[in-house]
Amino acid sequence: MTNRMPQYFGVAATTEPDQITSLCAHLELLELPEGIKLMNGPLVSRKTLQGLDPSNPSQYPPLNRIEALLSDDPGVFNVIHFNSRDPRLAIQLVQIARLSDLVQGIQLNIIWPNISELQQFKWVFPNVYLILQLSRHCLESVGGSWEEAADCLAPYRELIDCVLFDPSGGENRDFAT
Repeated sequence: MTNRMPQYFGVAATTEPDQITSLCAHLELLELPEGIKLMNGPLVSRKTLQGLDPSNPSQYPPLNRIEALLSDDPGVFNVIHFNSRDPRLAIQLVQIARLSDLVQGIQLNIIWPNISELQQFKWVFPNVYLILQLSRHCLESVGGSWEEAADCLAPYRELIDCVLFDPSGGENRDFAT
């Protein structure tokens, strides 16, 4: 990736276009420092990618509505938050990136995704940012050690643009170190 990834703060699980419009209307009021963007993060899962009903339909919009949830506002960073257990990750990521030219990044809510699959995706879409969520499940998979988790990140260095330390996983849990 040649471009530096923007600094951002975010809102995940946007499901309605009016939510995005409202967020964009408030960007000027926030008076953010230059270069900091609002991350808009609609959720996509393996199920929604395949046109199936998601387990939580209130948070996962149908795939045909994703483009309407993305903003062309220059102060917005559009990041699809994706989770899947399907090992064919590259195909899925390409499908997500092709949803809209407004997809700027994909957050991988996946435990230690396959390196080869990420390489295949980056070969096709080198300018789509990849953000790896380091969830409590990732941490548990290495015995709960932040040091071990950091060591496991080394092979991702050339593929992942950012790591999000998120042991709460959106469940309002304490961040314990």
